[in-house]
Amino acid sequence: MSRVVPIAVVGSGYVGLVAAICFAEMGHQVFCVDNDERKVAALQGGDTLIHENHLPALLGKYRNTRVKFTTDLAEATQACDAIFIAVGTPQSDTGDADLSYVEAVASEIARHITSYKVIVEKSTVPVYTNEWIRRVIERNGVSREMFDVVSNPEFLREGTACTPTELWWGPTASAQPSCSPLSTRHSLRASTTRRPRRSPVFVRTLLGRRCY
Repeated sequence: MSRVVPIAVVGSGYVGLVAAICFAEMGHQVFCVDNDERKVAALQGGDTLIHENHLPALLGKYRNTRVKFTTDLAEATQACDAIFIAVGTPQSDTGDADLSYVEAVASEIARHITSYKVIVEKSTVPVYTNEWIRRVIERNGVSREMFDVVSNPEFLREGTACTPTELWWGPTASAQPSCSPLSTRHSLRASTTRRPRRSPVFVRTLLGRRCY
Protein backbone atom coordinates (compact mmCIF):
# COMPACT_ATOMS: atom_id res chain seq x y z
CA MET A 1 0.00 0.00 0.00
CA SER A 2 2.81 2.41 -0.82
CA ARG A 3 1.58 4.08 -4.02
CA VAL A 4 1.41 7.86 -3.85
CA VAL A 5 -2.16 9.16 -3.94
CA PRO A 6 -3.11 12.60 -5.32
CA ILE A 7 -5.11 14.12 -2.47
CA ALA A 8 -7.27 17.22 -2.14
CA VAL A 9 -7.89 18.74 1.28
CA VAL A 10 -10.72 21.28 1.30
CA GLY A 11 -10.29 23.78 4.10
CA SER A 12 -7.04 25.28 5.39
CA GLY A 13 -7.88 25.70 9.06
CA TYR A 14 -6.07 23.75 11.76
CA VAL A 15 -7.28 20.30 10.68
CA GLY A 16 -7.07 20.92 6.94
CA LEU A 17 -3.66 22.58 6.90
CA VAL A 18 -2.04 20.02 9.21
CA ALA A 19 -3.59 17.19 7.19
CA ALA A 20 -2.35 18.65 3.89
CA ILE A 21 1.21 19.19 5.14
CA CYS A 22 1.44 15.78 6.80
CA PHE A 23 0.11 14.05 3.68
CA ALA A 24 2.90 15.78 1.77
CA GLU A 25 5.47 14.58 4.33
CA MET A 26 4.08 11.07 3.77
CA GLY A 27 4.94 11.43 0.08
CA HIS A 28 1.59 12.35 -1.46
CA GLN A 29 0.88 15.17 -3.91
CA VAL A 30 -1.64 17.48 -2.28
CA PHE A 31 -4.03 20.25 -3.29
CA CYS A 32 -5.06 22.36 -0.28
CA VAL A 33 -8.20 24.28 -1.27
CA ASP A 34 -9.75 27.31 0.41
CA ASN A 35 -12.20 29.90 -0.90
CA ASP A 36 -10.43 32.69 1.00
CA GLU A 37 -7.99 34.20 -1.50
CA ARG A 38 -6.05 36.12 1.17
CA LYS A 39 -5.51 32.97 3.21
CA VAL A 40 -4.35 31.06 0.12
CA ALA A 41 -1.94 33.85 -0.78
CA ALA A 42 -0.54 33.88 2.76
CA LEU A 43 0.03 30.11 2.69
CA GLN A 44 1.66 30.33 -0.73
CA GLY A 45 3.99 32.91 0.79
CA GLY A 46 4.94 30.68 3.71
CA ASP A 47 2.73 32.07 6.51
CA THR A 48 1.22 29.16 8.47
CA LEU A 49 -1.49 31.43 10.03
CA ILE A 50 -1.67 29.10 13.04
CA HIS A 51 0.78 27.98 15.70
CA GLU A 52 1.88 24.36 15.52
CA ASN A 53 5.37 23.09 16.29
CA HIS A 54 7.37 22.13 13.17
CA LEU A 55 4.58 23.31 10.82
CA PRO A 56 6.53 26.35 9.50
CA ALA A 57 9.48 24.15 8.53
CA LEU A 58 7.27 21.59 6.81
CA LEU A 59 5.33 24.33 5.03
CA GLY A 60 8.60 25.84 3.81
CA LYS A 61 9.70 22.43 2.59
CA TYR A 62 6.55 21.57 0.63
CA ARG A 63 4.64 24.76 -0.26
CA ASN A 64 4.21 25.27 -3.99
CA THR A 65 5.94 21.94 -4.65
CA ARG A 66 4.30 18.89 -3.11
CA VAL A 67 1.45 21.02 -1.69
CA LYS A 68 -0.41 23.37 -3.98
CA PHE A 69 -2.55 26.02 -2.24
CA THR A 70 -5.45 27.05 -4.43
CA THR A 71 -9.00 28.37 -4.56
CA ASP A 72 -9.82 26.11 -7.52
CA LEU A 73 -11.87 23.20 -6.17
CA ALA A 74 -12.80 22.11 -9.69
CA GLU A 75 -9.16 21.51 -10.64
CA ALA A 76 -8.46 19.74 -7.35
CA THR A 77 -11.50 17.47 -7.72
CA GLN A 78 -10.56 16.41 -11.23
CA ALA A 79 -6.88 15.89 -10.39
CA CYS A 80 -7.22 13.89 -7.16
CA ASP A 81 -8.33 10.37 -6.22
CA ALA A 82 -9.24 11.21 -2.61
CA ILE A 83 -10.90 14.44 -1.46
CA PHE A 84 -10.87 15.29 2.25
CA ILE A 85 -13.54 17.71 3.47
CA ALA A 86 -12.09 19.62 6.43
CA VAL A 87 -14.19 22.80 6.51
CA GLY A 88 -15.61 24.41 9.62
CA THR A 89 -18.79 23.18 11.29
CA PRO A 90 -19.61 25.98 13.75
CA GLN A 91 -22.38 25.55 16.29
CA SER A 92 -25.76 26.70 14.95
CA ASP A 93 -28.39 28.67 16.88
CA THR A 94 -29.96 25.36 17.94
CA GLY A 95 -26.67 24.05 19.31
CA ASP A 96 -26.20 21.55 16.48
CA ALA A 97 -23.27 21.51 14.07
CA ASP A 98 -23.84 23.84 11.12
CA LEU A 99 -23.23 21.67 8.06
CA SER A 100 -23.84 24.38 5.47
CA TYR A 101 -20.13 24.62 4.55
CA VAL A 102 -19.91 20.84 4.22
CA GLU A 103 -22.98 20.83 1.98
CA ALA A 104 -21.62 23.64 -0.20
CA VAL A 105 -18.31 21.83 -0.67
CA ALA A 106 -19.99 18.47 -1.40
CA SER A 107 -22.23 20.12 -4.01
CA GLU A 108 -19.26 21.83 -5.66
CA ILE A 109 -17.27 18.59 -5.72
CA ALA A 110 -20.23 16.81 -7.32
CA ARG A 111 -20.31 19.30 -10.19
CA HIS A 112 -16.76 18.35 -11.19
CA ILE A 113 -16.60 14.57 -10.73
CA THR A 114 -15.60 12.94 -14.01
CA SER A 115 -14.01 9.74 -12.63
CA TYR A 116 -14.24 7.62 -9.47
CA LYS A 117 -13.49 9.54 -6.25
CA VAL A 118 -13.34 8.77 -2.55
CA ILE A 119 -14.88 11.66 -0.60
CA VAL A 120 -13.51 11.70 2.94
CA GLU A 121 -15.41 13.54 5.66
CA LYS A 122 -12.85 14.83 8.17
CA SER A 123 -14.71 17.77 9.71
CA THR A 124 -16.23 17.49 13.18
CA VAL A 125 -19.74 16.30 12.34
CA PRO A 126 -22.59 14.18 13.73
CA VAL A 127 -22.67 10.40 13.22
CA TYR A 128 -23.85 9.27 9.77
CA THR A 129 -22.98 12.60 8.11
CA ASN A 130 -21.22 10.63 5.37
CA GLU A 131 -24.58 9.17 4.33
CA TRP A 132 -25.99 12.69 4.19
CA ILE A 133 -23.02 13.78 2.03
CA ARG A 134 -23.67 10.82 -0.27
CA ARG A 135 -27.26 11.99 -0.79
CA VAL A 136 -26.10 15.56 -1.46
CA ILE A 137 -23.72 14.34 -4.17
CA GLU A 138 -26.34 12.08 -5.73
CA ARG A 139 -28.86 14.95 -5.77
CA ASN A 140 -26.32 16.87 -7.84
CA GLY A 141 -26.50 14.21 -10.54
CA VAL A 142 -23.51 11.95 -9.77
CA SER A 143 -24.19 8.24 -10.21
CA ARG A 144 -23.54 5.99 -7.20
CA GLU A 145 -20.74 3.99 -8.83
CA MET A 146 -18.68 7.15 -9.41
CA PHE A 147 -17.86 7.77 -5.75
CA ASP A 148 -17.78 6.51 -2.18
CA VAL A 149 -18.00 8.57 1.00
CA VAL A 150 -16.04 7.57 4.11
CA SER A 151 -15.48 9.14 7.52
CA ASN A 152 -11.93 9.74 8.79
CA PRO A 153 -12.16 11.59 12.13
CA GLU A 154 -9.12 13.56 13.20
CA PHE A 155 -7.04 12.53 16.20
CA LEU A 156 -4.69 15.52 16.18
CA ARG A 157 -2.97 16.52 19.39
CA GLU A 158 -2.54 20.26 19.20
CA GLY A 159 1.09 21.27 19.58
CA THR A 160 2.51 17.85 18.64
CA ALA A 161 0.65 16.96 15.42
CA CYS A 162 3.71 17.71 13.26
CA THR A 163 6.57 16.66 15.52
CA PRO A 164 8.96 14.17 13.85
CA THR A 165 8.17 11.43 16.37
CA GLU A 166 4.40 11.97 16.26
CA LEU A 167 3.84 13.24 12.69
CA TRP A 168 0.13 12.75 12.80
CA TRP A 169 0.69 9.05 13.50
CA GLY A 170 -2.19 8.53 15.90
CA PRO A 171 -4.59 5.67 15.20
CA THR A 172 -6.43 6.24 11.93
CA ALA A 173 -10.07 5.17 11.75
CA SER A 174 -12.11 5.14 8.57
CA ALA A 175 -15.82 4.32 8.54
CA GLN A 176 -17.68 3.69 5.31
CA PRO A 177 -21.14 2.41 4.32
CA SER A 178 -19.72 -0.87 3.02
CA CYS A 179 -16.35 -2.52 2.41
CA SER A 180 -16.00 -1.13 -1.10
CA PRO A 181 -12.70 -2.46 -2.51
CA LEU A 182 -11.92 0.86 -4.19
CA SER A 183 -12.68 3.09 -1.20
CA THR A 184 -10.82 0.73 1.15
CA ARG A 185 -7.77 0.71 -1.15
CA HIS A 186 -7.75 4.51 -1.48
CA SER A 187 -8.20 4.97 2.28
CA LEU A 188 -5.29 2.66 3.04
CA ARG A 189 -2.99 4.21 0.46
CA ALA A 190 -3.68 7.70 1.77
CA SER A 191 -3.19 6.65 5.40
CA THR A 192 -0.37 4.10 5.35
CA THR A 193 2.32 5.42 3.01
CA ARG A 194 5.56 5.60 5.07
CA ARG A 195 3.52 4.96 8.21
CA PRO A 196 5.27 3.27 11.16
CA ARG A 197 4.11 -0.30 11.74
CA ARG A 198 3.32 0.47 15.37
CA SER A 199 0.54 2.92 14.40
CA PRO A 200 -2.79 1.12 13.96
CA VAL A 201 -5.15 1.65 11.03
CA PHE A 202 -8.80 0.61 11.20
CA VAL A 203 -11.23 0.53 8.26
CA ARG A 204 -14.77 -0.44 9.25
CA THR A 205 -18.32 -0.15 8.00
CA LEU A 206 -20.68 2.18 9.85
CA LEU A 207 -22.13 -0.90 11.59
CA GLY A 208 -18.72 -2.00 12.83
CA ARG A 209 -17.70 -4.69 10.32
CA ARG A 210 -13.95 -4.57 9.86
CA CYS A 211 -12.76 -4.11 6.28
CA TYR A 212 -9.03 -4.01 7.14
